[in-house]
Amino acid sequence: MIYVKFGFSGLNVPKLVQYCKGIVLKMTGNANYVTPAPSLGSVITPNITALENAYEAALDGGKSLTAATKVKKQTLLDNMKLLASYVQTTSGGDATKILSSGFSVRGHGSKSNQTLNAPTNLMAIAMNGGTIHLKWKSVKGSRTYVLQATTVADATTGWVTVGNPTAAKFDYVGLVAGTKYWFRVAAINHAGIGAFSDVAHAMAII
Repeated sequence: MIYVKFGFSGLNVPKLVQYCKGIVLKMTGNANYVTPAPSLGSVITPNITALENAYEAALDGGKSLTAATKVKKQTLLDNMKLLASYVQTTSGGDATKILSSGFSVRGHGSKSNQTLNAPTNLMAIAMNGGTIHLKWKSVKGSRTYVLQATTVADATTGWVTVGNPTAAKFDYVGLVAGTKYWFRVAAINHAGIGAFSDVAHAMAII
């Protein structure tokens, strides 16, 4: 299995902006990625522009403008991680397809550069008000997780990224009562997105 490599580590703002713009350019109109999530036009590109503007304003600014730049940078990074998880899932681990997105690739490599094992003990617990509480055993070395959901009965297709939590828990809210949801989660480290967990499911309740 080939995995998406983020490639963001150590990049300053100008280089990060350039890298993200390159990914947007390669994914726009790319037949391998028909419905990018998050959206390139309404989420990623505005994030890039906001970071560019904040960075330029902070060049001659003070601490508050520098802090604003950090916030914009983190927002862009968070959404790029979600986009990377979309590319990983949609590409099926095909190196050619991943590279066509503008992201780099990483195989298993050496132990220090390996992606993480699948999280275990994933549980989905229906709560009142259309909320399903997800929890799983934390994975040592993870920086964050990618949580995906589907309403497809066989849980083999239709996966959509619904969260990028840093802790081993997540509340999926605003769900339709009486609808059953299936979930899976993967851990993320510097090497990319690891293997997905076994599937858990629950039916949303009022």
